[in-house]
Formats: sequence, structure tokens, C-alpha cells
Amino acid sequence: MVVRIHVDAEAELEEAFDYYQRRRPGLGHDFLDQYLRGTRTIAEAPHRWPVHPADARVRHLRLDIFPFSLVYQVRSDHCTIIAVAHTHRRPGYWRDRIQ
Repeated sequence: MVVRIHVDAEAELEEAFDYYQRRRPGLGHDFLDQYLRGTRTIAEAPHRWPVHPADARVRHLRLDIFPFSLVYQVRSDHCTIIAVAHTHRRPGYWRDRIQ
């Protein structure tokens, strides 16, 4: 299945990458690798991951090392990542992105 990214989620991804890269060179690339693994996993089995507790219309996959979740919506022919959300900040801020 094709995985797309919402423009706001893409900005969140870039912001997190920059943050980790400033903390330690190379750490941003580790974060990006986790994100890419997550998107591949979603593409392979989009219904495998749990419904998000803040909104049953979306699912989420928690990254292994970093405190982030990929919040995504499943459609018949694609998935859209609507947030690259820090797991300890502003729960549900992304709800207005759901279609």
C-alpha cells in the first residue's frame, strides 16, 4: 500500500530530524531511519497497528527508540501519515487533519 505524508506531518518530521541532529550528529539520521522503517511497516500491514486512543478514526505506530508515534489514517488505496507526534506532548492536536 502507498503511504503518503500530510504536509504538517512532514514539517514535524523535519523539525524532529533537525532537533536530534543538533543534539548529536547522526542522531537525526537514526530518527529518519526509524521513521522510514515505520512507514514500510505501515505499508505492509496498515491494520496491524492499534487504533489511537484519542480518536478511533486513526491508527498509530510507536517508533522503537524515539518518543514519537506515526499517526495515520487508512484509506482503501493508501495511508496518510497525519502526524509525527511526540508521545508526551499535546495529545490529539492533529485531529483537524483527519479527513
